[in-house]
Amino acid sequence: MALSDNHKRVVWSTITLIERRANEILALLNGIPESSTYGVENDLSAEEAAQTITLVQQVKQTIEDLCDRYELKKEVMPLTRVIKTSQAFMWENLLDTDTKRLQNYGPFANEEDAAELQADLEHLLSLTEKLLQNG
Repeated sequence: MALSDNHKRVVWSTITLIERRANEILALLNGIPESSTYGVENDLSAEEAAQTITLVQQVKQTIEDLCDRYELKKEVMPLTRVIKTSQAFMWENLLDTDTKRLQNYGPFANEEDAAELQADLEHLLSLTEKLLQNG
């Protein structure tokens, strides 16, 4: 079955998102990363985890079949581009989280707290800028 370029683009975008989520599930089932800001508690039994892995692999196989059937091309991006994109989002999010903008959510208890937070955010921003310059 032939799809128009517009249909291919929409289907490809959707199944790309589905496959990324499937890959995230597999990554979590293979080991939950440590984080300072969030946690994931593995509440699956070994049997449930195995069943989930099997189902996710079926999803991935179906996506591969769809790509073949509808001639959807795999997009290959250099790792540096993927990293730079993530770094740019980090940088942009930090720019949107300065203390002047945070005032929109209410005033700070005192100026010293605001100044300390701003210094911490600027330090984190400078690290993301270094990431953007690296490579």
